[in-house]
Amino acid sequence: MAQNPPEPILRLPDQWPPALQSAWDDYREHRQELRKPLTRVAERRLTTKLEAWGHTRALAALEWSMENGWLGVFEPPSQREENAQRGSFKLDDWLDQRQA
Repeated sequence: MAQNPPEPILRLPDQWPPALQSAWDDYREHRQELRKPLTRVAERRLTTKLEAWGHTRALAALEWSMENGWLGVFEPPSQREENAQRGSFKLDDWLDQRQA
């Protein structure tokens, strides 16, 4: 039976698009189900990190990390390499790779 996501510890930035807010809620629920809920400090630091990455990169990282069952949030490997080379990230490219 699905649980309700835990109550947020902090308020997300208003400018986060609905897809990113939903992914964040899913990530928090994922951590709760793994019995490793985020602390206030961890939430604050992680949301700051995701904001710095930008919405597209943050969404891809949250989804990638949950798909792999990880506690932490990491960018998809091919995107980390491309970001280091080009300094940008394209969600469409990542989604195409996932579907291939």
